[in-house]
Amino acid sequence: MIKLGRVNYLKIIEKTNTDYIFQEGRRPLSIPISKVFGEKKVGDVIKGFVYSDRRGMFYFITKNPTALLGEFEIMQVLDVQPSGIFVDWGIKPDLFIPDTEMENIPSKGRHVPVFVRMDKKLRQIIGTTKIQEYLVPADKNIEAGRKCDIIVYRAKEEVFDVIVNQKYHGILFSQDVVGELQRGDHRVAYVKEIEESGNVIVSLFRNKFQLIDAAEKTVMEQLEQSGGQLQLHDKSHPKVVQQTLHMSKRVFKNTIGILYKKRLILIKDDGIYLQEKTNQPAKSPIRDMEKKKPGPWDNVEKKRKQRQRKPGDSESRSREK
Repeated sequence: MIKLGRVNYLKIIEKTNTDYIFQEGRRPLSIPISKVFGEKKVGDVIKGFVYSDRRGMFYFITKNPTALLGEFEIMQVLDVQPSGIFVDWGIKPDLFIPDTEMENIPSKGRHVPVFVRMDKKLRQIIGTTKIQEYLVPADKNIEAGRKCDIIVYRAKEEVFDVIVNQKYHGILFSQDVVGELQRGDHRVAYVKEIEESGNVIVSLFRNKFQLIDAAEKTVMEQLEQSGGQLQLHDKSHPKVVQQTLHMSKRVFKNTIGILYKKRLILIKDDGIYLQEKTNQPAKSPIRDMEKKKPGPWDNVEKKRKQRQRKPGDSESRSREK
């Protein structure tokens, strides 16, 4: 049976000069031979995606869209009509989103979060931007410490709203991010905790040690690229730190403190600097003792030795002169 909006494996029942013909149930499907890689024969199975348009026509193609039925994705608006919008989901025809499925009408060229669903009235696959209605609270299938997949669908000042495992609403705080992150990005993340509300709190790092390692590398690379100096310090505005290093100010302060203790950087009032490497030999305690200036007890010891000299020592030294 054909699964609309999903990947299907269909058997070829007939081959014409131009098309492969499939029969699943009462509805025949076809695909141009030119759209299939390699030579096929009757009885072979082809993997492809089945979908329908506004006229109720079914299509079978070997290319998958960016989101299947029941999945989320960030899509670009290609056209705006009085009845709705059309967005790019990687295949033709474009995905239609009725005006009733949007809280606000986005302008052409914008990227919007979309959930792909089946409209029973229209009998076709459509999109909706009301994704909150389709995100569910965390359940027993997700727990702290687990690796997960996320899609960033909204960026605020210090927090990112994300879709976790194509199912849950998640929150990613800026203090758990090192590197540039934008709407539409797909990332591997780790579940930090589950809130009572059902929100999934995630981080891009398994633990704080991985986060600091990434932050140290970022700061050192940026210092080297900028000639060994960055005009960032404790009083820098968080937005300036974020724009320069793509990390929160909290992570930045912790990182430069560690780099300073490692003697890799210098922290001054006007910024941070790479620590110059020197080839001076390590200090030797023996060498330091040899160079030490005589103290008062050294003088006492010297006089004691002089009094113990033999009486003829001075006369013999005079004759030698």
